[in-house]
Amino acid sequence: MVCQAAPPPWPGTGGDDVAVGRARGFVRALVACLCLGVVPAACSGAGVPGQAAAPAAPVPVPPAAGDAAPAVPAAADPPGPAIATVDIPISFVDGGVLQVAVTGLDVVGELTRLRLTFTAEVRSSDQEVAVASVLAGDENSPAAAISPELIDPVHLKAYEAVVSVPIGTAINLTGGAPRTLDFYYAAPQDDIRTVDIVLSSQAPTMTDVPFTA
Repeated sequence: MVCQAAPPPWPGTGGDDVAVGRARGFVRALVACLCLGVVPAACSGAGVPGQAAAPAAPVPVPPAAGDAAPAVPAAADPPGPAIATVDIPISFVDGGVLQVAVTGLDVVGELTRLRLTFTAEVRSSDQEVAVASVLAGDENSPAAAISPELIDPVHLKAYEAVVSVPIGTAINLTGGAPRTLDFYYAAPQDDIRTVDIVLSSQAPTMTDVPFTA
């Protein structure tokens, strides 16, 4: 079921702290509803006499293992063609480069899905590289969080991931083998065609990335 409560405005730069908390809380609750296939009373309007829940809507959600929240947002279907790419030098591997390709950016219902494909270009095909270490610029941080941010520069709004790679989960690549991950966000409030993507404070910002759907 799709939660019926309307979310407060998503925070922009300098937004109200209460609105920020409520917006993030709503989206996390929405993802939980979709993943578990239930509609909490607070979302469905079950406490209002005579009011029925809306019919289910086909909104894609990240795959989960059993009843647990998804630890790694692995892509459930093959990625599309790259619509934007950036090469990040691997500071701790001589001549190594991490290629990050945006292979999907679409809005469905209340969510935006960002699909990123990571490929480590290193000299040895059996050498492992941790994505988080490259994004953090620190070889000793293989299990740092991976949580790209979407920026709407026109309306000065930032969207934080509600499903991402948490701290403590290492995403390792072997040379030349791509790996695709899906990240989820609240859908944009405004009618926009592109966003900027901030992978980390140590990586170049990907600008003017177009939505694919």
